[in-house]
Order: sequence, then C-alpha cells, then structure tokens
Amino acid sequence: MLRIAKGIVLTGSLMVACAGAHAQTILFTETFTGSGTLDGISFTNSSVQYAGIATIGSVVNAGGGLYTAAIPANFFTVTAGGITDTVLDSMTVFVNQPSIAGTLDNTISSYIGTVNPGFNTYGLITPINLSGSSAFGGSGGNVTTSMGQLVFTGVGSGSQFQAQIVQVPEPGVSAVLAGMGLAGLSLLRRKVRKTPTE
Repeated sequence: MLRIAKGIVLTGSLMVACAGAHAQTILFTETFTGSGTLDGISFTNSSVQYAGIATIGSVVNAGGGLYTAAIPANFFTVTAGGITDTVLDSMTVFVNQPSIAGTLDNTISSYIGTVNPGFNTYGLITPINLSGSSAFGGSGGNVTTSMGQLVFTGVGSGSQFQAQIVQVPEPGVSAVLAGMGLAGLSLLRRKVRKTPTE
C-alpha cells in the first residue's frame, strides 16, 4: 500500500510540474458593430467580437508586409447578440502592412479588418490595440458555428483590433496530464484488486 501511495504522490507531483508548462500564445480580438443572425437568433447594430488564440511560433511572414497566423480548430469564437459560439470554419488572423489587420475566414473567403496606419510595422507577435475604419469583404457566405451559422446582413463603419499575450497550457501538456491521471487511477485499481483482504 505504501508503494501505491508513493506512486500517487509521484503522479501528482508530475502533474503539478507539467501544469507549469505553457505555450507562448496571443489572443487576437476583432470587435465591430454588425447585424444578422447567430445560431438563428437575430441581432441588430450589436457589438460583434471575433476572438482567436494562436501560438506566437505559428506566425508566418509571407513577405511584402503580409503576416498570418492560423487559428487551431476550436480556438476561435464569435460573440453577437449576447450569444457566444465556436466557429468551425478555418480561420486566420492577418496583418497586411502598412494599414490593415483582421481576420480571414478561409472556408468562405471572407474577411473583416481594421484600417489604421499604426499597423505599418506590426507583425502579429506583440500586443497591440488599435481602432479605425472597418474593412469587410470577400466572396461572403455563412460562417459555420458549432450550434448553427453566423449570417451578416450588415457591418458598421468602425472596428477595433487587439492582440494580447496570454498563458494557455500547451495541448500536448493537457493530453499528458489527462493520460497520467488515468494511468495513476488504473494502477491504483490494479493494486487494490491484487491486495489480499485482511
């Protein structure tokens, strides 16, 4: 029984140690006014916010002042009309120097951006918070969400682009933690079954 207790303490110690491992990540948000429906519920001239998390290491310098960062699946949300939902489309955050930064929906080839000359030297890897006129375009279409669709019928003339450094446990670390917890419980169950009753 003492060996089991030591095993549990060791597993717990490893979990605490691994929990400290974080990826260097950045939270991008694009806030603007829009009208339409989210998951079948209408919103009119409401604040809409796109939010996505990417690792700083995923930022790509595509040349010519264009920088992009792909948002991993399930790490991009939309909030509109008091509802927040996960976006299932393939999403990318971009800055196209000298003056626009925003979000591109690769699935429907549509984008929303903020125009401001302050993006002249910005490369997506540092915090920033700039407002300006909104740029909305592309072929359009409906954004697929986990509970339905996001459909725009109109977008306001102003928007805000923000980036901030956040600490998020690496997905690999989360998987290791979950695996270690299950392994520890499995080991405990086996040992208890094999231990003769006294």
